[in-house]
Amino acid sequence: MLDWLRNAFGRLKTLRETPPEEIREFKPAKLPPRRTPQSEEVKLMKLRMECDGRRSNEEYDAEFRRLIDALFGKFAIEDTPYDQLLESMNAVENEMNKNGGLNWSSGDHGAQLNHVRKELVADSQFNASQVQQINWAVNEIAVCGMELQEQGKSSRPIHQAIDYLVARVVDWCETHPPPLTQDAPTIRY
Repeated sequence: MLDWLRNAFGRLKTLRETPPEEIREFKPAKLPPRRTPQSEEVKLMKLRMECDGRRSNEEYDAEFRRLIDALFGKFAIEDTPYDQLLESMNAVENEMNKNGGLNWSSGDHGAQLNHVRKELVADSQFNASQVQQINWAVNEIAVCGMELQEQGKSSRPIHQAIDYLVARVVDWCETHPPPLTQDAPTIRY
C-alpha cells in the first residue's frame, strides 16, 4: 500500500513540474547611427514615439498652431482644462523652441510642464506606453530646462520630446472639445 502511495505522489509531482518556458529575448529594430551616443532605452523610446502618432509631426504642429490661434483669439482664456492645457503647452513650447530656453524658470515653466503632465496622464485615452512616453518627455524637458537655468547651455536634443507632447495635447484636445460659451448679451440703450 505504501509503495502505491509513493508511486501515486511521485507521478503527481512529476506532472506538476513543468519545464521552464523558453524566454525570448526582445531585440530592438536596427536604428541608423546617431552622432551622439544614446542608451538603448532612449533609442527604443524614440522609435516608439515615431510609430505612435496618427499624423505626421508637421500635421500635429499645424493643428496645435490652429488651436493656439483660436485660444488667443478669444477675449480671455477661460478657467477650463482645455484652455489651461493649451496655454501651458504653448508656454513650454514657446520657451524651448522660440526662445531657446534662455528664460527657463523651474518655478514658472516647471509648473506649466507639470500641469501638462497631470492633465495628460490623468486621461484614460492614453495607454500605459503613451503615459510612460509622456513622463519621459516631460522629464527630458525639465532636465534640459534645469541645465539651461544652471549652466546656460544644454546638450539635450529635446525637439522630439516637445513634438511628442504637442501631439498628445492635440489628441487630448480632439477628445475633449472646449465647452460652448454663450456670447455676452447685447445691451441696448
